[in-house]
Amino acid sequence: MSIIRLFALRNLLIVACAIAAGLAIYKGIQISQKIHAVQEADRYYAQQQWVEAETFYQKANTNTSIHYQNEHIANRLLQLLPITDWKQTVISSQQQLQSAASTQQFQAYMNGYKLWQQRISEQQQADQRYTVQYKQITNESKINEQLKTDFQAFRELFEAGLQHNIQKRNYTDESDKWNLLMIPEKYLAVKGTRQAYLNTLFKTYDQTKLTRLAAAGDFTAFLEQARITWEGYHQHNWSATWVLTIAQNNAATILNKDITSQQISNFVTHAQSFNQWVTTVNLSSSPVTTTINNEIASLIREANTLVTAGQYQQALDIYQALQPVQDMTTLIGQTKLAWASSDPLYVLQSSNPSVTYQHVVGGTNGLNADVYALATDSANHLYIGRMTADGATSILSGEIAQNAGQIRTLAIVNTLGTPDQPVIEIQTEPSGDRTALYSFYAVENSGFRALLSVEADGYTIGDNQTIQVQNPSDLPKGQTAIYTRNEDGEYTRTETQNEYTSIDGATLTSYLNEPVSFEANIVSVDDQGAIALVGEQYIRLRGALNWATGTFLVSGVFRGEFEPFTSSSGNNETDPSAENNFSTEENTVPTDETGLMQEPDYGVDTPDAPANLDANVTIPVFEVESLQ
Repeated sequence: MSIIRLFALRNLLIVACAIAAGLAIYKGIQISQKIHAVQEADRYYAQQQWVEAETFYQKANTNTSIHYQNEHIANRLLQLLPITDWKQTVISSQQQLQSAASTQQFQAYMNGYKLWQQRISEQQQADQRYTVQYKQITNESKINEQLKTDFQAFRELFEAGLQHNIQKRNYTDESDKWNLLMIPEKYLAVKGTRQAYLNTLFKTYDQTKLTRLAAAGDFTAFLEQARITWEGYHQHNWSATWVLTIAQNNAATILNKDITSQQISNFVTHAQSFNQWVTTVNLSSSPVTTTINNEIASLIREANTLVTAGQYQQALDIYQALQPVQDMTTLIGQTKLAWASSDPLYVLQSSNPSVTYQHVVGGTNGLNADVYALATDSANHLYIGRMTADGATSILSGEIAQNAGQIRTLAIVNTLGTPDQPVIEIQTEPSGDRTALYSFYAVENSGFRALLSVEADGYTIGDNQTIQVQNPSDLPKGQTAIYTRNEDGEYTRTETQNEYTSIDGATLTSYLNEPVSFEANIVSVDDQGAIALVGEQYIRLRGALNWATGTFLVSGVFRGEFEPFTSSSGNNETDPSAENNFSTEENTVPTDETGLMQEPDYGVDTPDAPANLDANVTIPVFEVESLQ
């Protein structure tokens, strides 16, 4: 064996011996510690210092260096098991709380705190033998000091969070409030009571937040935030009446500005939002509501005055603006009716203002409406507008045959129709010598149906809705045509009647343009007609008739025309031998001593006849339509 190998082996032996000696020493120490731990545990146990005894028994139990009184140790630990369990519970709770606190997880921390409180309650109810020792273990763990420190740190964190919201003007997350409410009072570490501290903190925060929101101009957002804030406190069982006070004060300020500046639209919008807010927060009464109601009443009085003054649009503007906060339906309807009654054009324009209406007429309580209007336009359309009590309007229109430029009047003929099926009369300029062209239209859902169009001097409505037309243009004057409705609803002529008023011919000039009849003595016939004598009045008879001398019943119309009367007027074409005088005894005209015809009494004031026979006075001209 070489010397090198000999030294290496020896070194190994030395190292091995050293290790063995070290292990023997460690073993000896461990044995000594276990024996000492058992001795200390027994001593504490004998002194009923259970916590200390349990601690040393646990040290001895975990020391496996020697099998020394293991059974004795196990029995004592079994006896002291409640103390062992409580020590482990405290340690476990501390670890859970420390973990949540270090990561600022408040909800996890509160879960650990609640679990700790639950364990305390359970321990107190489970075993009363070691009550003093339980408190000792708890106090020695300093868990209460830990709780106070942690909760104070959380409080400061939450206070800073609320301040951050104020600085950033962002109030979407207010969980810091509700976290503060969860901190137990004994750990809050503030001056005064928990309630006083939190109320001051929260009120200052809410005052700043809500006042800023109100000043920003978004009234709805301001009230919504007030509602959310109020409900948040309610959900967390915290009384925060200042929220309602702050909200109402700011709302009153804004509404008073609306009223002062007469911004009705803004006032109504804000009032509507506030009334809705009052409902959502279950506020039974509010001085702001009183202010709103008073202003609404004042605006209604103002609108009523405008209606009386005929300023209907201004009144409607107020009523309609107030509609969102109070039912204005009745007042709006009444105002529209008053406007339509005063100006029928309003009925039509309220539905279709783009049309240029002409010949506008209207009335009340007709055509199944409270107010109605009739009108035409330049395109030969007829319009019927109806308005009911609530101000609702409807328009019916359709084409008519009459030219708008020649229309004189529009009217409803109540006696020819019904409210459901009215009849409209349109009077236009005549094409001939009659008074007017009368046209009748039935109002139907699809438009207007022509019933009759006749040019005449007038009409009346007879029995069974017949139309009695005086002097229709297609009949000789003095005739009355009777028109009756047929199965199709249109009118056809069914009979004619003579309608001349019997008068004394000497009073003819008093019946201007009236169909009359009277007896006349025709004394002369010429190419223009005839000369008749009625009493002492000479009358020119004109017309395309077969004239003859003698007494006749003449019928026609005096239209105010006169013509000069001379001796040549007496030329009797039927009797040439008359030589320009009236030869029959009964028709002899008086003459003077020179043989000239004396001027009869015409019933009018005339000057004395001069020597010149062509300068005699005038006589009335009667347009004869029939000679009998």
